[in-house]
Amino acid sequence: MKYQGKKVRFIVLMITVSLAGLMAVQLRLLNIAWELKDQAFQRNVVTALTITAQKLEAGEMTEDALEVIYKFGTTDTLVSRVKKFGFHLPDGHLADSLNAELDTAFINIEAHLPVETSSPSRQMTFIVADGRTELIQRIVGDLLVQEPRPIRKRLDRAEIDSLLRINLDAVGIDLVPDFGVIATGNDSLVLASTDGYLDSGGDKLLKSRFRSRLFPLDLTPDVFEIALHFPGHRGFLLNQIWPLLAASILFTLLIVTAFVLALGMVDKQRRFAGRMVDFINNMTHEFKTPISTVSLASEAIARQDILEQPEALQRYNRMIRDENQRMRRQVEKILQIAQLEAGDFSLSMAPIDCHELVAGAAEAFALQIEKRGGTLSLDLAADRVFVRGDPVHLANVLANLLDNAIKYSPDAPVIGLTTRNNRNLLILEVTDQGIGIDKQDRDRVFEKYYRCPTGDRHDVKGYGLGLSYVRLLMEAHGGHVKLGGSPNQGTHVTLALPLDEGDPQPGSEK
Repeated sequence: MKYQGKKVRFIVLMITVSLAGLMAVQLRLLNIAWELKDQAFQRNVVTALTITAQKLEAGEMTEDALEVIYKFGTTDTLVSRVKKFGFHLPDGHLADSLNAELDTAFINIEAHLPVETSSPSRQMTFIVADGRTELIQRIVGDLLVQEPRPIRKRLDRAEIDSLLRINLDAVGIDLVPDFGVIATGNDSLVLASTDGYLDSGGDKLLKSRFRSRLFPLDLTPDVFEIALHFPGHRGFLLNQIWPLLAASILFTLLIVTAFVLALGMVDKQRRFAGRMVDFINNMTHEFKTPISTVSLASEAIARQDILEQPEALQRYNRMIRDENQRMRRQVEKILQIAQLEAGDFSLSMAPIDCHELVAGAAEAFALQIEKRGGTLSLDLAADRVFVRGDPVHLANVLANLLDNAIKYSPDAPVIGLTTRNNRNLLILEVTDQGIGIDKQDRDRVFEKYYRCPTGDRHDVKGYGLGLSYVRLLMEAHGGHVKLGGSPNQGTHVTLALPLDEGDPQPGSEK
């Protein structure tokens, strides 16, 4: 038994460690999934933010280029001024970026120019097509020498908001961020999506990790950045991983629930096995006494001198008969419990007068109680007394309760039997002033083979089947049983049985 207990504990320990490890791995995988989604979110935001900044600069350059071109009145004047300026961009990365931006700008210029063939604007179109390099040089030179406009006049909130929405949507982000323009020189907010940010100082935007420089081609010392803040950032990420998170939580709960149920079953089986061992030991001890008595009586009957004494012979025969009936009752009780649990039994239902049933049980145990100097009182206050049940089984239920009340009363037993009505129920209570039952044992005493600890008292015999039998019989009759009391202050058992619908004795509810 000890080996089996150690084996069970070892298995439980392994399952516990495995479950803890599995939960740790799931948490780690969820954390990795969150980080990957967050990194992808950052990359997409940076991409959208960079594109927005580029489009803002390209749009401004297009407007400035159109303004320069429309200053010239004739084609000859334009050509002469381009040749006179002779501006050449230096080689290198900055030159490539300038040419790329200007190339985009002139595509936009061509789209804005009118198409009339006879107008000066039409002649300007040919100039753009034929002398592209010279025109680019002139425009850049003109842009370099002019004073930059204030940043607030170069940007428009509505335009920024529109570009951000379009570019974020293009990378799969449907959030609407708050944005602001920051002067990096003094780290101050000069423009924001709402005036509330400007009034509060814009700490969230100033601390944002989503930034991109505005107008990188400016040669002025002032540097401005556009920054974004996403109030719904965590909700957006959670919405992306919620199927994985929900599945993980669900399966984890299922595993934990199954594990807890398995532990409960193992513990229940362990306790049941312990009670079974106690039951077998008690049964062996209980059967040992009558078997020994029967054996001694049989040997005595075989003696010649006993055969010549009719009175002694009858006494030994009576002892054999009594012990045989005692063992048969115990076997029948065990078989009845098994049949009740399996549902393989039949009840001989009939109307029963409970007051007669109680009176019969009290008469049967009166002698035992008197021998111990105790008392048995009856308070039969029920007006309606008929229930429908099996008289034999209900008599056995009362016998079990009275027998327990006597056994667990260390002094002279003081036992009471009361009846009353409660709506459509007959309530029958058996009370005593014995050793009582601890609160933690009140539910378990109805389990098969369970016996409450009796402290120093080792003379209380039993198999732990009585109250289990009572509960099963009450449920079979459509009633219930409840146990109350406290240690050293006695016990009271309450039986509730449905009244017989055809009760011939009318009465009022109490």
